[in-house]
Amino acid sequence: MKNEFQVIADLIEKDKKVLDVGCADGTLMKFLKDNKNINIRGLEISKEKVQECIAKGLTVIEGNAEKDLKQFPDKSFDYVQKHYQMNGITHQIYICVQSKIFFTL
Repeated sequence: MKNEFQVIADLIEKDKKVLDVGCADGTLMKFLKDNKNINIRGLEISKEKVQECIAKGLTVIEGNAEKDLKQFPDKSFDYVQKHYQMNGITHQIYICVQSKIFFTL
């Protein structure tokens, strides 16, 4: 597992509801679901990545975060996480609670 995924996992409490924005292949989602009993959902723009997640038994919606986050009612999740990578380098990790960013790396 990627180092930044362990940082995220350490910040999120067990038994919570989490939205993973840009969840890619679902690696972090699967880890959180299996190891922290997280009720996790994903939002991913790539149809191929969504299919990979579904094949892993994960719940993912194909969509664009800029347009499709509005479909979730307020307070649907305890945490919303998004980590930003470019060329394999993590630039930012955002962990939000009730619409407030409380951790960025």
